[in-house]
Amino acid sequence: MLEVILVRHGISQGNIYGVYHGASNHLLSDAGRRMSTVAGDRLKSAYIQEVYVSTLSRAVESAEIICSVTEHKGPVTWLPEFNETNFGTFEGYTFERLQREDPEGAKKLAGPDWMNYCFPNGESAIETYERVIKGIDKILSKYDDGRVLIVAHAGTIRFALCYLLDLDIEFSWRFKVDFCRITRVEMVNNYGCLRLFNG
Repeated sequence: MLEVILVRHGISQGNIYGVYHGASNHLLSDAGRRMSTVAGDRLKSAYIQEVYVSTLSRAVESAEIICSVTEHKGPVTWLPEFNETNFGTFEGYTFERLQREDPEGAKKLAGPDWMNYCFPNGESAIETYERVIKGIDKILSKYDDGRVLIVAHAGTIRFALCYLLDLDIEFSWRFKVDFCRITRVEMVNNYGCLRLFNG
Protein backbone atom coordinates (compact mmCIF):
# COMPACT_ATOMS: atom_id res chain seq x y z
CA MET A 1 0.00 0.00 0.00
CA LEU A 2 1.15 3.52 -0.85
CA GLU A 3 0.02 6.36 1.39
CA VAL A 4 -0.15 9.76 -0.29
CA ILE A 5 -0.17 12.64 2.19
CA LEU A 6 -1.29 16.03 0.85
CA VAL A 7 -0.68 19.31 2.67
CA ARG A 8 -1.66 22.77 1.49
CA HIS A 9 0.95 25.47 2.12
CA GLY A 10 0.54 27.87 5.03
CA ILE A 11 -1.36 31.11 4.59
CA SER A 12 0.51 33.53 2.33
CA GLN A 13 0.45 37.29 1.91
CA GLY A 14 -1.68 36.82 -1.22
CA ASN A 15 -4.23 34.79 0.74
CA ILE A 16 -4.44 37.57 3.32
CA TYR A 17 -5.04 40.13 0.56
CA GLY A 18 -7.75 37.89 -0.94
CA VAL A 19 -6.39 38.01 -4.49
CA TYR A 20 -5.87 35.45 -7.25
CA HIS A 21 -2.20 34.53 -7.09
CA GLY A 22 -1.88 31.11 -8.66
CA ALA A 23 1.38 31.61 -10.56
CA SER A 24 2.56 34.60 -8.53
CA ASN A 25 5.22 34.09 -5.88
CA HIS A 26 3.76 35.36 -2.63
CA LEU A 27 5.75 34.52 0.48
CA LEU A 28 4.27 32.90 3.55
CA SER A 29 3.00 35.17 6.28
CA ASP A 30 4.27 34.73 9.83
CA ALA A 31 1.06 32.83 10.56
CA GLY A 32 1.76 30.59 7.56
CA ARG A 33 5.19 29.74 8.93
CA ARG A 34 3.68 28.83 12.29
CA MET A 35 1.09 26.66 10.54
CA SER A 36 3.86 24.85 8.65
CA THR A 37 5.70 24.16 11.90
CA VAL A 38 2.54 22.66 13.41
CA ALA A 39 2.06 20.48 10.31
CA GLY A 40 5.64 19.27 10.66
CA ASP A 41 5.05 18.40 14.32
CA ARG A 42 2.01 16.34 13.33
CA LEU A 43 4.02 14.44 10.72
CA LYS A 44 7.03 13.68 12.93
CA SER A 45 6.03 10.05 13.46
CA ALA A 46 5.42 9.39 9.75
CA TYR A 47 8.37 7.96 7.85
CA ILE A 48 8.18 9.74 4.48
CA GLN A 49 10.21 8.35 1.61
CA GLU A 50 10.00 11.37 -0.67
CA VAL A 51 8.58 14.88 -0.54
CA TYR A 52 7.09 16.44 -3.66
CA VAL A 53 6.50 20.17 -3.78
CA SER A 54 5.17 22.83 -6.11
CA THR A 55 7.85 25.19 -7.40
CA LEU A 56 6.03 28.25 -6.01
CA SER A 57 7.69 29.91 -3.04
CA ARG A 58 4.80 29.60 -0.57
CA ALA A 59 4.73 25.83 -1.05
CA VAL A 60 8.53 25.50 -1.10
CA GLU A 61 8.85 27.43 2.16
CA SER A 62 6.15 25.32 3.82
CA ALA A 63 7.88 22.14 2.64
CA GLU A 64 11.25 23.36 3.93
CA ILE A 65 9.78 24.03 7.37
CA ILE A 66 8.00 20.67 7.47
CA CYS A 67 11.17 18.84 6.39
CA SER A 68 13.21 20.68 9.04
CA VAL A 69 10.75 19.83 11.82
CA THR A 70 10.42 16.18 10.77
CA GLU A 71 14.17 15.90 10.09
CA HIS A 72 13.36 14.45 6.68
CA LYS A 73 16.51 12.96 5.12
CA GLY A 74 15.03 11.63 1.88
CA PRO A 75 14.71 13.36 -1.49
CA VAL A 76 12.70 16.53 -2.01
CA THR A 77 11.47 16.88 -5.58
CA TRP A 78 10.08 20.10 -7.06
CA LEU A 79 7.32 19.41 -9.59
CA PRO A 80 5.82 22.28 -11.60
CA GLU A 81 2.92 19.92 -12.30
CA PHE A 82 1.79 20.69 -8.75
CA ASN A 83 1.73 24.48 -9.17
CA GLU A 84 -1.55 26.29 -8.66
CA THR A 85 -3.69 27.38 -11.63
CA ASN A 86 -2.15 30.24 -13.61
CA PHE A 87 -4.75 33.02 -13.45
CA GLY A 88 -2.98 34.95 -16.21
CA THR A 89 -4.09 38.54 -16.62
CA PHE A 90 -6.13 38.29 -13.43
CA GLU A 91 -3.21 37.48 -11.12
CA GLY A 92 -3.46 39.97 -8.27
CA TYR A 93 -7.19 40.62 -8.82
CA THR A 94 -9.94 40.05 -6.30
CA PHE A 95 -13.06 38.32 -7.63
CA GLU A 96 -14.92 41.63 -7.24
CA ARG A 97 -12.40 43.40 -9.47
CA LEU A 98 -12.65 40.57 -12.01
CA GLN A 99 -16.44 41.01 -12.02
CA ARG A 100 -16.05 44.75 -12.70
CA GLU A 101 -13.43 44.48 -15.43
CA ASP A 102 -14.56 41.26 -17.13
CA PRO A 103 -18.19 40.56 -16.18
CA GLU A 104 -18.57 38.02 -18.99
CA GLY A 105 -15.51 36.10 -17.84
CA ALA A 106 -16.70 36.18 -14.22
CA LYS A 107 -20.06 34.81 -15.35
CA LYS A 108 -18.38 31.94 -17.20
CA LEU A 109 -16.14 31.22 -14.22
CA ALA A 110 -19.20 30.87 -11.98
CA GLY A 111 -21.22 28.98 -14.59
CA PRO A 112 -21.76 25.28 -15.30
CA ASP A 113 -18.84 25.08 -17.74
CA TRP A 114 -16.38 26.67 -15.28
CA MET A 115 -13.75 23.98 -15.82
CA ASN A 116 -13.28 25.02 -19.47
CA TYR A 117 -13.06 28.76 -18.79
CA CYS A 118 -9.48 29.80 -19.59
CA PHE A 119 -8.11 32.83 -17.77
CA PRO A 120 -6.69 35.28 -20.34
CA ASN A 121 -2.98 34.47 -20.74
CA GLY A 122 -3.44 31.73 -18.15
CA GLU A 123 -5.00 28.29 -17.75
CA SER A 124 -8.39 26.67 -17.45
CA ALA A 125 -9.29 24.32 -14.60
CA ILE A 126 -9.25 21.34 -16.95
CA GLU A 127 -5.74 22.25 -18.12
CA THR A 128 -4.60 22.48 -14.51
CA TYR A 129 -6.24 19.14 -13.73
CA GLU A 130 -4.49 17.43 -16.65
CA ARG A 131 -1.17 18.90 -15.50
CA VAL A 132 -1.70 17.77 -11.90
CA ILE A 133 -2.54 14.19 -12.82
CA LYS A 134 0.70 13.95 -14.80
CA GLY A 135 2.51 14.69 -11.56
CA ILE A 136 0.44 12.13 -9.66
CA ASP A 137 1.17 9.52 -12.33
CA LYS A 138 4.90 10.14 -11.91
CA ILE A 139 4.56 9.23 -8.24
CA LEU A 140 2.33 6.21 -8.82
CA SER A 141 4.71 4.84 -11.45
CA LYS A 142 7.61 5.09 -8.98
CA TYR A 143 6.01 3.84 -5.76
CA ASP A 144 3.76 0.84 -5.07
CA ASP A 145 4.10 1.10 -1.32
CA GLY A 146 5.51 3.35 1.37
CA ARG A 147 4.57 6.96 2.03
CA VAL A 148 5.05 10.22 0.10
CA LEU A 149 4.18 13.80 0.93
CA ILE A 150 2.89 16.42 -1.51
CA VAL A 151 3.04 20.07 -0.41
CA ALA A 152 1.04 22.17 -2.83
CA HIS A 153 -2.06 24.35 -3.23
CA ALA A 154 -5.80 24.15 -2.70
CA GLY A 155 -6.64 23.68 -6.39
CA THR A 156 -3.83 21.19 -6.88
CA ILE A 157 -4.97 19.11 -3.92
CA ARG A 158 -8.64 19.18 -4.94
CA PHE A 159 -7.76 17.93 -8.41
CA ALA A 160 -5.35 15.32 -7.04
CA LEU A 161 -8.08 14.00 -4.76
CA CYS A 162 -10.54 13.71 -7.64
CA TYR A 163 -7.99 11.72 -9.63
CA LEU A 164 -6.83 9.49 -6.77
CA LEU A 165 -10.43 8.75 -5.70
CA ASP A 166 -11.72 8.31 -9.26
CA LEU A 167 -14.14 11.24 -9.02
CA ASP A 168 -15.22 13.63 -11.75
CA ILE A 169 -13.49 17.02 -11.74
CA GLU A 170 -16.80 18.67 -10.81
CA PHE A 171 -16.49 17.10 -7.36
CA SER A 172 -13.36 19.16 -6.72
CA TRP A 173 -15.32 22.07 -5.23
CA ARG A 174 -16.72 19.70 -2.57
CA PHE A 175 -13.26 19.59 -0.97
CA LYS A 176 -12.51 22.66 1.15
CA VAL A 177 -8.77 22.32 1.66
CA ASP A 178 -7.55 24.22 4.71
CA PHE A 179 -4.07 25.69 5.17
CA CYS A 180 -1.48 23.19 6.41
CA ARG A 181 -4.04 20.52 7.27
CA ILE A 182 -3.18 16.90 6.57
CA THR A 183 -5.03 14.71 4.07
CA ARG A 184 -4.19 11.02 3.63
CA VAL A 185 -5.11 8.74 0.73
CA GLU A 186 -4.26 5.04 0.72
CA MET A 187 -3.55 3.55 -2.71
CA VAL A 188 -3.77 -0.20 -3.32
CA ASN A 189 -3.46 -1.36 -6.94
CA ASN A 190 -4.32 2.20 -8.06
CA TYR A 191 -7.54 2.14 -5.99
CA GLY A 192 -7.71 5.15 -3.70
CA CYS A 193 -9.34 5.29 -0.28
CA LEU A 194 -9.62 8.58 1.65
CA ARG A 195 -8.35 7.88 5.13
CA LEU A 196 -8.17 11.42 6.53
CA PHE A 197 -9.24 14.85 5.25
CA ASN A 198 -8.10 18.15 6.75
CA GLY A 199 -6.79 16.34 9.82
